[in-house]
Amino acid sequence: SKKMLILLFIFSIIYEAKAQRRPPPPENDECIHKYIADTRGTLLNDVWWGPFSFEESRVVLNDERVSFGKLELLGSGFRWTEGPLWSKKRKTLYFTDTIDQVIYTWNEYDGIQIVAIESGGDTISDEYFERGANGLSWFDKQETAILVCQHGSRRVVKIDVGTMKITQIMAKETPRNRSLNSPNDVIVYDNSILFTDPPYGLLLKDDDSRFALNTPKGLPADQPYVEKLVREIGAGVHAVYRVDMSSGQITELTSALNRPNGLAVIDDSLWVANSALHNGSWTAFNLTTGNIIRHFPYPTNLVMGRGVVDGFIFDPNTRLLWSSAPGGIIAIDIDQARPVAAYRLGVPVSNLAFDDTRSFLYVTGEGHLWRIRIFS
Repeated sequence: SKKMLILLFIFSIIYEAKAQRRPPPPENDECIHKYIADTRGTLLNDVWWGPFSFEESRVVLNDERVSFGKLELLGSGFRWTEGPLWSKKRKTLYFTDTIDQVIYTWNEYDGIQIVAIESGGDTISDEYFERGANGLSWFDKQETAILVCQHGSRRVVKIDVGTMKITQIMAKETPRNRSLNSPNDVIVYDNSILFTDPPYGLLLKDDDSRFALNTPKGLPADQPYVEKLVREIGAGVHAVYRVDMSSGQITELTSALNRPNGLAVIDDSLWVANSALHNGSWTAFNLTTGNIIRHFPYPTNLVMGRGVVDGFIFDPNTRLLWSSAPGGIIAIDIDQARPVAAYRLGVPVSNLAFDDTRSFLYVTGEGHLWRIRIFS
């Protein structure tokens, strides 16, 4: 009938519009591997972490500038997710698992896919626990290449986003010609690559289990033997480095923090998170001299569970620094030097990324991938 033909025509228009909004597929289909979600959580240290409990999550702090919407669980069955990186071009999130050595993508249409395996490189020793890729950053505004911090090979590399293959090694030694510890987080700023180099890639695994730490039960993973490895086979320091993309020269910006982690350039200063277990903080450094400009200790009254200060991002529109926090996420007004928002997830959180509209905050951490609606 005429009415039926009209309805079919309308449906075809709607379908075509959705198809046009669909993110373009990866250029190399061979790099796509099947991902099977396991809602029970992750097998680590020989126990199931279990499904994520929404009952443990709640708003802890917010003022009139920020409010939280719905928290969503996008994926489970991981070990330690990290490195969230949003693609505006593809409407897709890239993220890593430092233990499983996998790089994943997530988007509204395809859900979670594996786009790279053995992401830590090809010179991996079997004795280390976190041997995969960690931090990710776009190399260029056109989103043709990604910078990857590789724990296993202890280097920073550039990979082609279509093939997910390495095209260039950007850093593998310190200015003292020593091996790096395990590059952790990376950004691009003013024709330079900036990255942190803490020792977390030197954590040893248990002899009996690939997914268990060589750490007595009940003790923090970060044990004194890690410092010994830094001195013997690593960089000898925990530093933040700059690589000049024109010359390839690497320089040390600062070694003032004992666990440098997330980083960002804010108002032409380099901000770095310190993931020390009991005295986490954010510190701003002069990009030329490396001198300390400002220092914010983590507010001890907002410890929401296990974990440390880790990765963070800055929203220039609201002047808020959004950071992973012990047991959740926190937003800091850097001008007033005070927390304005906090949300408890009840599990350790590693890093954060906004989408291009800054409406959704993607969250990585222990065993899962989340996103939460942000109103600011």
